[in-house]
Amino acid sequence: MFTHLHARSWFSFRAGGSPPEALVAEAARLGMASMAITDRHGVYGVVRFQQACKEYGLRHVFGAEVPIYSSDTMAAGANPAPSNGAVGGHRSALGTAILDPDPEPSQSLVLIAQNREGYANLCQILTLAHMEGASRDMRDHPASSLESLAAHSDNLFCLTGTDEGKLFQLLDSGHVQEAGQWVGTLQDIFGDRLFIEATHQRRKGDNRRLGQIIKLSKDTHVPLVATGDVRFATPSHYWRYDLLTCIRNGITVFEEHPERPSNAMAYVQPEAELARRGLPMEALHLSGEIAQICSVDLIPGHIIPPGALLPEGVISEILFHEKVAAGFARRYPEGTPHRKEAQARLTKEVNIISSLELQDFFLVVNEVIEEAQRRGIRCLGRGSAANSIVTYLLDITRVCPIEHNLLFERFLHRGRKGTPDIDLDFDSSRRMEIISWMEERFGINHTGMAATIDRYLTKSAVQDTAKALGWPAEMAIQMSKRCGHAPPTEKSNAEHIERVAGGASPLLHILLGASTALLDCPRHLGQHSGGMVLTRNPMSTFSPLQKSANGVRIVQFDKNDLEWLGLVKLDVLGLRMLGAVSETVNIVAERQGQVIELDELPFDDEKVYDMICEGDVLGLFQIESPAQMSAGARIQARSMQDLIKQISLVRPGPIQGGLMHPFIRRHKGLEKVRYDHPLLKEILHDTYGVIVFQEQVLEVAHRFAGWSLDEADTFRRLMSKFRDATEMEGMRDRFVESSIQNGASRGVANRVFDQVSKFVGYGFCRSHAASFALTVYHSAYLKTHHPAAFFAALMQHRPGMYAQMTLEQDARRHGIRVLVPDVNASGQRFDLESVQSDWAIRKPLTSVKGVPDSLSKDIILERQQAPFDSVEDFFHRIPAAGDELRALAKAGAFDQLEGANRTVLYKLQVLTRQYVTSGSKNSYIRTTPGTTLLDMIALHPKDIPALPGITLRTRLEWDLRTHSGPRVHPMIVLRQFLSDFEIRPIDMARQFGNTLPYNEKKPPIMTAAGLVMFRQRPGTAKGTMFIFLEDETGFIQCICKPDVRDKLGSVLTEGALIIRGAVQAVGPWRGIMVQEAWALAGVIGGYKGRPGGHSFGRDERETAFEQGSNSKTQSV
Repeated sequence: MFTHLHARSWFSFRAGGSPPEALVAEAARLGMASMAITDRHGVYGVVRFQQACKEYGLRHVFGAEVPIYSSDTMAAGANPAPSNGAVGGHRSALGTAILDPDPEPSQSLVLIAQNREGYANLCQILTLAHMEGASRDMRDHPASSLESLAAHSDNLFCLTGTDEGKLFQLLDSGHVQEAGQWVGTLQDIFGDRLFIEATHQRRKGDNRRLGQIIKLSKDTHVPLVATGDVRFATPSHYWRYDLLTCIRNGITVFEEHPERPSNAMAYVQPEAELARRGLPMEALHLSGEIAQICSVDLIPGHIIPPGALLPEGVISEILFHEKVAAGFARRYPEGTPHRKEAQARLTKEVNIISSLELQDFFLVVNEVIEEAQRRGIRCLGRGSAANSIVTYLLDITRVCPIEHNLLFERFLHRGRKGTPDIDLDFDSSRRMEIISWMEERFGINHTGMAATIDRYLTKSAVQDTAKALGWPAEMAIQMSKRCGHAPPTEKSNAEHIERVAGGASPLLHILLGASTALLDCPRHLGQHSGGMVLTRNPMSTFSPLQKSANGVRIVQFDKNDLEWLGLVKLDVLGLRMLGAVSETVNIVAERQGQVIELDELPFDDEKVYDMICEGDVLGLFQIESPAQMSAGARIQARSMQDLIKQISLVRPGPIQGGLMHPFIRRHKGLEKVRYDHPLLKEILHDTYGVIVFQEQVLEVAHRFAGWSLDEADTFRRLMSKFRDATEMEGMRDRFVESSIQNGASRGVANRVFDQVSKFVGYGFCRSHAASFALTVYHSAYLKTHHPAAFFAALMQHRPGMYAQMTLEQDARRHGIRVLVPDVNASGQRFDLESVQSDWAIRKPLTSVKGVPDSLSKDIILERQQAPFDSVEDFFHRIPAAGDELRALAKAGAFDQLEGANRTVLYKLQVLTRQYVTSGSKNSYIRTTPGTTLLDMIALHPKDIPALPGITLRTRLEWDLRTHSGPRVHPMIVLRQFLSDFEIRPIDMARQFGNTLPYNEKKPPIMTAAGLVMFRQRPGTAKGTMFIFLEDETGFIQCICKPDVRDKLGSVLTEGALIIRGAVQAVGPWRGIMVQEAWALAGVIGGYKGRPGGHSFGRDERETAFEQGSNSKTQSV
């Protein structure tokens, strides 16, 4: 029986038109017994393909299209003379050239794995091909050498390929003899596992080529195998393949291109259809015989952890029990609260871990943690792992699951498929140390980063399709820019696209349909942010490796596929706040002589909660955003449990579902807590009957609806994604019927589903929030008790969303001076300096823009010999370029030597003119040990002309441009002007409800002005825009409802604004509900832009007062 042995899926990344599941479904419909997947350059789709084959009862075959070149081909690049004669003898390719006209690899072979060893060889060949492409700076053009093929050819079948194969290209160009030589070359490598591939797709020249192929097979005695050269599942998918081909080649559908399909024949066709085109029956049947020989099973049904490092004579089970017992004795000594409950919980967890044979997995994670501790790198496990007492005892996580009522089943249960999810956060500045150690510890051939599959979403689908249909690039961008997450055909998206297109048209109809059909189609392979894959066997047993854009070795599977493969993925993530916390502790120890043991702190410091409740949270982990400030003002957290709930409430799930307000009202006792069923009280009692955590969704499905833990966990995952109304109703039916069978009435079951459905969208699990709350508390503790060190570390690591100027202003509000960079005092990092018995923050030389690290190091090392005593002394001792010297001068780095004036710039200009090297304005002759004082210029005060002083405006410009933090706030420049027009300082808003009356029903109207530090328009806010406004007295959140936002339009994109609106007061939090707004001129430091993306609406920054200056704005 015939089998399609050459078939691409859409995991060929815009070179295939159908998902693997569609290929299998069509093969099954045609009654085929087996099917192969052979994507370009990789095995990206094999896991999904095997799952689909299992579902449809088909035998699966794995392979890939592998591009090749020979070493002498690359060197020679000559064209063989045409030959139409009979095929003669061949020469071995290993050392003899079959010369290609184009040295860029464009010829492919189809390699098919016979067994697991063959699959490993295929992975090894593909790895070498990708590494070769990356080494030539051509990542998108991997290439395997013939030598690599020969070294790894065992247990691989080789098909000579079709249009992109060398054999077809030689025959089409008339090089018949060379075609025979090429077959002989491959025969030397693959022997009787080589097959000449024949296909026929009713294209011009197919009959002639098929005749040549049949004759070549007879002449060389190499068997002929027939394929359909499949690119898509059914003829209806042809247009998608053609569209993707146009997108890939950067052309429109109205242009010709040799890679575009000439017809729709490259689909999964039945054997009879291929036979009618002249493909020999024996060649058709041979494909099925090959498929029957192939057997590769990649889905083991269990986890394959890497091997733990074990003492001699000790097995992993024993070491696991020893470490857990030691951790229990340390965490829960006699007399400790929760000890009895912890012991019972531990017994339960260990039994489940043992039954799943996961001891090695936990020991390996413990190894990583212990290595980080040994190196003094702060780390923290989070996510669902914090639900486990075992991870707590192994120091993987730091929160007690008993104390925080964490559900182990959210992390692990007997029915769970795949590896337990453990996220490890490390000080981001030292994360690479851990990754390098892991590569060394487990071996470079046993490690790789997980991949991500970048798929078409609405915006990218609309943009690429529009360009392929001939719309100008700028119009295509505008079409996609304001599209939401719904499909392009959804009403609001379709109306927006139609407006940009200028009205309805047949082409617009095609655009909407075609772009919708591209959704979920893979675009390219990306790199996971931190998922490191660790394998017991060599990585080639499971996946090829290739290099990402930044040179990291990545596997060809995403996290879901890795779970099916049974592989361990550890999320080794960098968290800048951990770096800031570590640095704060180090600064306090070094400068103030105090040791802080953060992990030993109790969570009952009233001063810490006072600061949080007062809204003084700028710079704190997770709770510094305006939304968290507002929520925190309402919740008034006085415990870790309160912090955990606050963190979790400000998430899309609870916000979209309108769950925040009921929670806060019940938390304050303003609303009665109600439960629709007694079981819900057990699940939701500590969140006042409101679903706040993902675990609660799981428990409702498990305990109320009666589903198994595996089913309940699947339901939780489904509910964590946004669903349309039809999908939600389908889920309702199953939930309600199950709940009725479990004893609930239909009415109650529907009400409970309504409550659960409000949680649709991303939300935190309780364990994740508990882990984050630990860092929240630590950062709040450090800001409360060691503010100078904390702000210095905050400025060094910049973990949050606020600009340097905002951080400096907040530090000053806490009574901390911020000192400018200084050539005699600054180091490489933000540090503390004692000034009049107080601690001030000294900015480093590296904070000066335009000053490289190497120069700052030279300055620091040189001044160890002797401090610099003048600008002249500095100039002759430090070989800095002119731009670097001017940057230091404008930043104030010479102020202690010359004063804050223009004298430094004048002196530098005189010195550089004297010592400049001919031909290079930034290279200077420097004095050498043989240079005498007579060789140097002496600059005397009487030689310095009277220079104008540095105005406040000039100083602000220089500070902003050189180190981003002006010594005074730019709004001071306009304060008198603003006061004359009764435009108030921002801190006046805080007086309402304190020294000034405040009526919630009729709030006061206030006009304020400030710099825009960022803008947001979150998807959960239904079009509302939030603007963070700052002046010299403080900051405030300004809320623009959609109608006001649309009315004000481009005004809201300006870098400084005058805002008029109603004051909103909740506890210590203040905001302004915007009614009117005007652009504010004459001030710098604010950000222009539109909300969206990672820049928070900070597209460019005003840095100059002069109108029309080329340096007026600075990109962010």
